[in-house]
Amino acid sequence: MVVSASGALPERRCYTPTMADPIAEKKKPKKIGRPRKELDWDEFDKLCLIQCTEQEIAGWFDMSIETLKKRCVEEHGLTFLELYTQKSAEGKTSLRRAQWKSALSGDRTMMIWLGKNHLGQRDAPLEVTGAGGGPVIVRFDKQDEAL
Repeated sequence: MVVSASGALPERRCYTPTMADPIAEKKKPKKIGRPRKELDWDEFDKLCLIQCTEQEIAGWFDMSIETLKKRCVEEHGLTFLELYTQKSAEGKTSLRRAQWKSALSGDRTMMIWLGKNHLGQRDAPLEVTGAGGGPVIVRFDKQDEAL
């Protein structure tokens, strides 16, 4: 051991691996498995908005349904169903708004559909009965035969 002139012990040097160190690079474990698939969450929101199914959303991102479910929990702390319910509700609201707007602008088909679904209106068949609620009796006279 070498002691300096002042009598102090020399500075101790330890091996500290750095990223530039070739020994540290050799010791770095190799990643196993596929690269992690990431989701574009804005795109996810849009797919939920138009009521895409779980299978369609997973297919869009080229991942399994299980991976999709796992990403929802990791990123948002919610199950796929909870997140989907929240995001798809926004799409239903937009669709409802567009339907009302269409009906209010004069779209008769939309007016009828909304009337049936929200106001309980229905197409009632015309029921014809005879006297006292009995059957209708139709008589033909001789002059009707000429017609």
